[in-house]
Amino acid sequence: MSAAPPPTTAEQSGLESRYPELSPSPRFRAVVAVVLMVLFPASLWQTGALSRQAAIESLRDNGAETLTLFINNLQSELEKYKFLPKVLARNQAIVRLLGDPQNDVWQTQVNAQLEEINNAVKASDTYVMDADGLTLAASNWRSTRPFVGKNFSFRPYFQAAMRGESGGYAALGSTSNKRGYYFAQPIRGGGGILGAAVVKVSLERIEAAWRRAPERIIVTDYNGVVFISNNPDWHFRLLRPLPADLLEQIRKSRQYGETVLSPLPIVGDESEENGVTLFSVAQLSARDESNMLQPDAPGTTYLAQTAELPEHGWIVHVLSNADVVDRQVALAVSFTSVVFLALVLVVVYLTQRRNNLQQRLAHQAEVEETLRRARSELEIRVEERTVDLKSANQQLQQEVGERKRAEEDLRLAQDELVQAAKLAALGQLSAGITHELNQPLSAIRSFADNAQVLLERARYAEASENLETIAELTERMGQITRQLKTFARKTQDTVTPASLGEAVHQALALMCPRARRDDIAILNSVPHSGLQVMGNPVRLEQVVVNLVSNAIDAITDAEHREVHISTEVQGDFIELTIRDTGTGMTDTALPQVFDPFFTTKEIGEGLGLGLSISYGIVQKFGGTMRAENYADGGAAFTVRLLRAQSDSENAA
Repeated sequence: MSAAPPPTTAEQSGLESRYPELSPSPRFRAVVAVVLMVLFPASLWQTGALSRQAAIESLRDNGAETLTLFINNLQSELEKYKFLPKVLARNQAIVRLLGDPQNDVWQTQVNAQLEEINNAVKASDTYVMDADGLTLAASNWRSTRPFVGKNFSFRPYFQAAMRGESGGYAALGSTSNKRGYYFAQPIRGGGGILGAAVVKVSLERIEAAWRRAPERIIVTDYNGVVFISNNPDWHFRLLRPLPADLLEQIRKSRQYGETVLSPLPIVGDESEENGVTLFSVAQLSARDESNMLQPDAPGTTYLAQTAELPEHGWIVHVLSNADVVDRQVALAVSFTSVVFLALVLVVVYLTQRRNNLQQRLAHQAEVEETLRRARSELEIRVEERTVDLKSANQQLQQEVGERKRAEEDLRLAQDELVQAAKLAALGQLSAGITHELNQPLSAIRSFADNAQVLLERARYAEASENLETIAELTERMGQITRQLKTFARKTQDTVTPASLGEAVHQALALMCPRARRDDIAILNSVPHSGLQVMGNPVRLEQVVVNLVSNAIDAITDAEHREVHISTEVQGDFIELTIRDTGTGMTDTALPQVFDPFFTTKEIGEGLGLGLSISYGIVQKFGGTMRAENYADGGAAFTVRLLRAQSDSENAA
């Protein structure tokens, strides 16, 4: 096919009249070039300034949240031990030892008590000093470097206790050479102060948790000495140089032992920008065997935010890596540059479009011929592809059939898993149910023997009463076994109106023997009838059994052991809440509580399937289940089910 002839001069003039924008004047091009040369650097500067301000504000907000979080974490860890010296100060064995410090029997007894208490609360050390600061008993009395016989009267926490105050002090141990926070409480007796009870808290657990944070966290005293940090190289460093006399005063106080207090290698001066402090550190390499803390590059810039803890004499600092600010500024400037480059390309494109249009017109006829040939080839390929699609469709139908069979197998497996969970629950209830059956069996045996004696003595009226009692006891045993058979049998997934109160009643009939065995009170406020929900009676009973069983497990070792069961009607839904009076769930466990195989129980006490199965059952009913920590303590599980319409409502 011959090529189309190029456009004539008349045709070109016609194109220019139809597309005047394709022929910009030289003056217009000059104006555009000048505008771009002026706006480009100004826009880059403004973009960099605005993006830097936004990035610093975002980093500051995140740092403030992190600072609050770590302050709460630090205070929570210390508060767990604050009460212990007060308890020890009231211990009569300790008071007797201070009254007679030469009594070896009392000293051995107090040493053993302090060791047991210290191991239970996982404190660093626990010890008792007399009024002269001499340690009479300590939890580490069996160690190679015990505190017994050591005098710590120079410590400020002891001096505060002797003044009748509750002492608190952060220091390096003079014997153990380990960092810790000391709580001290005066021990009173005989109208005066006999000595002091002291608990030393290790700070290593706090630091280990902090090392997972991307920020650098440090805790300093009011002199700027770093005492706690998630970077081990920063321990006992100074945030700013101190006068020689103040350094000598700190050394004489022996607060930090013989440690040399050297300043951090801060590069340059601190600067203020957008209301925050920025500074750079020459090197931050962390000797962390767990590899949780990654070293920063030399000269890393930090955004510093601080808050005071006056009660402990500390200042908490959060240092956020400010290099992200530069990266965001670079990204914004790069984006602006790309936009300007795009504008330039558009201008170039418009200038080239006129020439390209002429070439496109010349090739238009050739393109049309090519398209015609392509359509012919496409029709042939469509026919071929149709044959392939028919074959693929047949194969797909076979795969769909296999998929349906696989889904049916999966449904059967899920039903078996639910049934296995019910049988596992029955296994856990077996001890309580056995005890529940043994009582009437023993009573039946006793009444039967008595009835035989009464018949021999012709006391038929009394024998008849014994036989009636035996009949009542057998009926009670029959109720228990009927409940077990009902709970254990397999059921279909059909969703029908079911009595919520009856399901709770049947579940508690199974759980009450175990609760009575463990001295646990179950407070049920759910009415026996009147609450109809959409569900399956047996499956609903299984959900209640699982939740009540978990609640009992959570408070077996609690001081206050109660399980509360209540309902609340909310429009077209009814919520069933089961809560315990235990310690509740951690923030880490709460989002995973319904995941399969997730459990907080000891190994061998559970597979972590009960809540997951219950969650799936409730979903099949068209309901939801949620877990939360109750405001007054303990965990609460709420099942939200669709309310079933009563006959009167349906008639209306």
